Amino acid sequence: MNIKNEMESKNIITAITQKIVKIFSLTSLFPDMDEFLKEEYHKGMVKSEVQLGMNFVPSDTDLGFLSDYVNENVNGVTDALGEKLRGELQRGILNKEKVSQLKKRIKTLMKDDAFNNRLKTVLRTEGLRAENLGSYEGALQSNLNLKKYLDITMDNKTSDICKEEMKKYGSEAQAIPLDKEFKVRVKNKTFSAQYPPFHPNCRTVIMFVREKE
Repeated sequence: MNIKNEMESKNIITAITQKIVKIFSLTSLFPDMDEFLKEEYHKGMVKSEVQLGMNFVPSDTDLGFLSDYVNENVNGVTDALGEKLRGELQRGILNKEKVSQLKKRIKTLMKDDAFNNRLKTVLRTEGLRAENLGSYEGALQSNLNLKKYLDITMDNKTSDICKEEMKKYGSEAQAIPLDKEFKVRVKNKTFSAQYPPFHPNCRTVIMFVREKE
C-alpha cells in the first residue's frame, strides 16, 4: 500500500469511526442528560428539605461541575468504543477484507454488551452522585449543627468497599461532621469522598442527624 492509499484509508477509517461513535454516544441517546442530573439533584435536595423542615436553593455551580464531570465520563466511554472500532476496521483493511466482512466486524462489535453496560453504569452511578450532592448541598445550606452517616444496602451485590463503609459509618451513632470525608481502606487502596458514590454502581445514600448540643 503506497503512502497516498494509506492516508486515504486512514481518513476513511476516521470518518466511519466518528460517524458511528456519534450515533452511539450517550449524548445522542440521552439528549436530556443535564435534565436527568438536575432532577436527581433536586430529588436529593427535597429529601433534605423534608428531613430538616427547610427550603433550599439549588446550586447552579454544583450542577455545572457535575454536568462537566459526567460529560467527561461519557466521552471516555465513547472514546473507548471508537478505539475498538478503529482497530477492527484497520485490521480488516490490512487483511484486504471485502465491505461485507468489514460490516460484519462492525456489527459484531456493536453486539458487544460491554459498551451498553458501561453506559448503564454511568447513568446509575452519576444519577446517584447527583442525588447525594443535592442532599449534601441542602444540609450545608441549613446552617444547622448536623452530622452525616450512610444508608447502605446490604445484600449479595454489596461491594467490599461499602461493607467497610457500613462498619465505620452505617448508623446515626457513627455519624461524622459534614466537612469530614468518609474514608475506608480496602485491599491496600484508600477510598474517600464527602458523599457517595464510592465506586461504579454504588447504591449508598447519605443521611443526616442533628448533633446533640
